[in-house]
Amino acid sequence: MKQNKVAITGGIGSGKSTVSSILREIGYVVFDCDEISRQVACSVEVLEKIKKEFGSKFVVGNQLQRKKLAEFVFADAQRTKRLNEIMHPPVISELKRRLEECGEKIVFAEVPLLFETGMDKMFDNIWIVVADENERINRVQKRDSLDEKSIKDRIKNQTDYEKSQFSAHTIIKNDGDLKKLAQTVRQAAEMLNG
Repeated sequence: MKQNKVAITGGIGSGKSTVSSILREIGYVVFDCDEISRQVACSVEVLEKIKKEFGSKFVVGNQLQRKKLAEFVFADAQRTKRLNEIMHPPVISELKRRLEECGEKIVFAEVPLLFETGMDKMFDNIWIVVADENERINRVQKRDSLDEKSIKDRIKNQTDYEKSQFSAHTIIKNDGDLKKLAQTVRQAAEMLNG
């Protein structure tokens, strides 16, 4: 059986997790790279690399100080790049393992930095979730209690999905209307079943 692997991506606050939740409600398997990343960040090997690169103040005991590290790293493109170099290889490896072990005909993965990591090559289809930037900022402020500057720093370090190079992929517009979004996601999933 040929497995159809579908990546769900988009900028911070676009609604990737909402799309994933809708798919899970329908009955699809959706892997979450943020969740995998949180697991990987608990490994001794990764914690040691983070301590060595950014300082021990970001690791207390064997716990990563995620919020503190994020504020420090995402304010600077070089630091963001360095953290990604530490985190991405083990995350990619674990996602590959999960995809291979999944026996579903269609399987989804929520991958925030899909193109930045080159992980787009692992997938047969790509869904890009897009939303108005002001709406995205408002969502992230409510969800994560971050200030506008911190959110804009993160947006600045991500791919601009509004660019035309992504038009060949399935674009899921999320204007905040949950009912409409659920309908769009269902239709897009039905098309995969062909």
